[in-house]
Amino acid sequence: MESFNCPECGYLITDNSSFCKMCGCKIERPSVNSNDANVPPNEKPSEGSINNGQQTVTVNSAGQTVTVDATTSHFPDSFQVYSTVPPSNSNTPVNTPMNRPVNTPVNTPMNRPVNTPVNNPMNRPVNTPVNNPMNRPVNTPVNNPMNYPGQYPINHPGQYQGSYPGNYPGQYSAVGRSTAYHPKPKKNSSGKSTWIIVSSVIGGIVLLVILSFVIVNVTGPGRKYNSACNALEAQRFDEAYDEFTALGDYKDSKTKATEAIYQKGVYLSKHEKYKEAAEIFQGLGDYNDSREQYQSAYYNYGLQLMGNGEYFDAISVFSSLGDYNDSQTMVYEAKYGYIINHLDNNDKTTYSYLNELISVRYKDCQSIYRSLYAWKATHFYFNTDSESTAKMYSISKSSPLYCHFTIEGGPPDGTFYAYATALWPDGSSMKKQKSAVVMYNKGTYWWGWKNGIYKNPQEGKTGTFTLILYDENSNEIGRSSVKITQ
Repeated sequence: MESFNCPECGYLITDNSSFCKMCGCKIERPSVNSNDANVPPNEKPSEGSINNGQQTVTVNSAGQTVTVDATTSHFPDSFQVYSTVPPSNSNTPVNTPMNRPVNTPVNTPMNRPVNTPVNNPMNRPVNTPVNNPMNRPVNTPVNNPMNYPGQYPINHPGQYQGSYPGNYPGQYSAVGRSTAYHPKPKKNSSGKSTWIIVSSVIGGIVLLVILSFVIVNVTGPGRKYNSACNALEAQRFDEAYDEFTALGDYKDSKTKATEAIYQKGVYLSKHEKYKEAAEIFQGLGDYNDSREQYQSAYYNYGLQLMGNGEYFDAISVFSSLGDYNDSQTMVYEAKYGYIINHLDNNDKTTYSYLNELISVRYKDCQSIYRSLYAWKATHFYFNTDSESTAKMYSISKSSPLYCHFTIEGGPPDGTFYAYATALWPDGSSMKKQKSAVVMYNKGTYWWGWKNGIYKNPQEGKTGTFTLILYDENSNEIGRSSVKITQ
């Protein structure tokens, strides 16, 4: 196997590696001339000349001239060729690598027998310990900063302790660096250090205040207070009221609880829940404008009741409001609405309301009264007997005559005396006469002549007989006629 030394570190390379295992240098292997390989050893140049194909390096025996004619040398890359010419009168051989007899042992790495032990890293046996970093066994610690990486300490950053100021950061103690490198803080004569301390203290206090505020508002009553405020803003009034009430005296919780109820009243009033709104405002007393809100809501509630035909309740509402707005007029209007919707002469409420409204001359109540409580005579029929109910359409002029009728109308439980007049077939009439009995609503009465309508029937005429009835105000309340025959 071919072996040679590394041109950089001198490490003996005994395999076909392209790189030095010690220093990593790329290896340029020496070429072998095929012509020299076929020449026997004894036939090669003996005068120290080395033939390398095209040019020759010659060293004469006197050592006076050197001719370099080699494109590729067998010497290491670091070999230098000298041209040395000694004085002409001197034949003394010079101890230089370029002027020595061939095979003359000289204490130089360029002229040593193979395997001759010399204290030189270029001519040492393999694994021979030499105090030289270029010929050390692996893992041998050497106090040289050029030691290559291995499992021994070197003066590189990271894996050892040291106090050298230039040490780089790594896994080593910082004792030396802190002593040699870190400067001591200098006192500031202008008082900046004191100001920094004061600022730090003030900042700490402010931070504590902020933290306390956050804790109170996030985890304590503040959170519940904020929750109640959110409920109020979202118009969850009952929820907000309960939460503010539960907080007791915290901040303005009591006022906020009242505000929640007030806002509920406003909301209900806006959505035409006037009764509920009025009840809320009434309960709030003097809070804010609750009295005015109550009156407004209750007034609108009265109007709402009238629209629903609930006149009694509407009258009660408007009556309770006193002089607010036109509440008194609305009382009259509610009563009038009741009358219009209850035109029944037997309804005592209608009768009462009409009399009241007539006294103040409200609208057309007088006309309504006359119409509603007018007496009327209806269901007329004629016969010849006061107790008979038979209907006769003609009566002899000599027979008794009875006119039966029914009285309707008038106020509840009202009575009156009727008045009557009659027209005879010959055109004569009877003077108006008052009835002998008091008449009332739904009563059946008669007006008659038990001896007939003529004192002398033979002289009386035939034709139509008519009876006319009047009330106490001379208002005609009814009439009816029958045919008089022989």
